[in-house]
Amino acid sequence: MEQQERIICAAIKHKEHDIFCGYRHEICINKAAKYYHNTGNAKSWKQGFITTDNGRFVNREEAWLIADAAGQIINRDQGIVGTLFSENLY
Repeated sequence: MEQQERIICAAIKHKEHDIFCGYRHEICINKAAKYYHNTGNAKSWKQGFITTDNGRFVNREEAWLIADAAGQIINRDQGIVGTLFSENLY
C-alpha cells in the first residue's frame, strides 16, 4: 500500500543542487548564509518544503496542496490560503 505524500520540513533551494532544510525557513536561510558566508544571496533562494517522497523539494503552492490532502494544516489563519508557510503546520 502506497503511503500518502506529506510535508517533512521547510527548505530553501539554490539552483538545482543546494538545499538547506529546517524547522522554519529562517533556520534554512541562516544555514545557507553560514555555508556561503553571505546573507544577501540566501534570502533570494526559492522557498519551499521537503516531502516524504524521497526528499522531494516542492514550492509553497504545491506544498499547500500536499499538506492539505494529508490533513497537516492546523492553522489556516497564517499566511495566504493556497501558499504554505511553516506556521500553518505547527
